[in-house]
Amino acid sequence: MSVAKQSENWRDRRLRRNVWLLTLLQGVHAGFSLSFPVLVLIWEAQGMSLREVMVLQALFALSIAVCEVPSGYFADLVGRKASLLVASVAMVLAAWFYLRAGSFNEFLLAEMILGLAFAFASGADQALFFDSLKSLGREAEFQKRWGWARGVSGFSSAALLIIGGLLGSLDLRYPLIAVLLVKLIGVAFAVGLVEVRQERSMNVQRAGVAELIGLAKRCLLDSRRLRWLILYPALLLASTRLAVWLYQPYMSLSGIPIELFGVLFAAFNAVAALGAHYADRVESRFGERNVAILSLALVVVSYELLGSFVTVASFALFLTHQWARGFVQVVFNSYLNGEIDSNRRSTVISLQSMIGTVVYALGLFPVGWVVEQVSVPATLNLIGLMVLLALGLVSVLCFEGRSKGSL
Repeated sequence: MSVAKQSENWRDRRLRRNVWLLTLLQGVHAGFSLSFPVLVLIWEAQGMSLREVMVLQALFALSIAVCEVPSGYFADLVGRKASLLVASVAMVLAAWFYLRAGSFNEFLLAEMILGLAFAFASGADQALFFDSLKSLGREAEFQKRWGWARGVSGFSSAALLIIGGLLGSLDLRYPLIAVLLVKLIGVAFAVGLVEVRQERSMNVQRAGVAELIGLAKRCLLDSRRLRWLILYPALLLASTRLAVWLYQPYMSLSGIPIELFGVLFAAFNAVAALGAHYADRVESRFGERNVAILSLALVVVSYELLGSFVTVASFALFLTHQWARGFVQVVFNSYLNGEIDSNRRSTVISLQSMIGTVVYALGLFPVGWVVEQVSVPATLNLIGLMVLLALGLVSVLCFEGRSKGSL
């Protein structure tokens, strides 16, 4: 075997390893699910009020939003592996500070570090995954394989939610210790990745902030296609996230025992994983326009039914939110990846994520105020109406069918 052939085989093996390591990282990034079933209890044990919880989560989301596009630009310019390594180390630091936190300000510090970590992971993992497949000549498999990877994340999160609930019943600190251990494993996976060489223009290397502003303008103002692929999933996913902090009070209203909360949250994540796993099959059968309409209809109808009928079985309607969360991310990002060049991929994906995060963060403040003025069911009705109006407007203004080479 020639030296060139051996070198090519070695490179292909490392690229295939990338695909598996990035899939495993999706499961590791779900590690904070270990603490979620008892997170409110942890905060309350340290004297935090529900209002402080909402403020904490809004600031956390905004910290992600502020770092989203710069971190995506860092990934495109410096490297996706470097970005994921920064994210993995920051997650370890966040878990450490969370374990030691005892006040609102200390929790806020941990959340800020965690927001930075999520921002550096956002877009970089997906971009490296796509470019690894592309270098192997298998980019057509992206939607299926990324859907499977996101499914691993969802199923891992579901299992960790159950484990975290059990650990938390013994001691509230145990889930946080487990999170720290899982995140240390994530650092090892990130170290094992290999960078995929990208073609970078001098403008991308040197333009800095001007390049970012110009790129955002081309995505959101100049191209209806890119505007659609960025805004529609960003707003739809933000709308499903707004309800998350209402899940627990709603389940209490519907008469579900508290001890089942962890199991139900695990079921929610399992459904999100199924939505991601079967995204390729559903999209190939129905097409882009129809899956957009179906996703919007399921989310809006579930919001209205949740607000109108509060029964012990109503929680099942939250499953439609989770299915949409898993499905929409895979399908629309597959479309988006086909429209952008490799050297801008992480930045554009991060722009999409940033918009959704800002909408979610800003939405937390009025949702928290409204739920105190009226009720949880009435708030869900209002969210459903706002989702219908916002995404209906985006659909009318932006959708223009398939096209190639938009950016």
